[in-house]
Amino acid sequence: EFETRRREIIKLWDACNVPLTHRTHFFLLFKGDPSDSVYLEVELRRLSYLKSTLSHGTKVGIDGQIVTPEQRY
Repeated sequence: EFETRRREIIKLWDACNVPLTHRTHFFLLFKGDPSDSVYLEVELRRLSYLKSTLSHGTKVGIDGQIVTPEQRY
């Protein structure tokens, strides 16, 4: 299950152009322990929402910055 979620997260990271620093930090923290499943679920939901919102052409505020569909995250 960890590997499946990990693959989904990687696809969403690519779709949303998530910075390499965030990706690296995420994988350094979460190695596949059962307790990590909550964090994987949160990341999946966050990225799914971001991708959905950006695909509709809506601007999104992330960390105090407005991200447009052209910029992505």
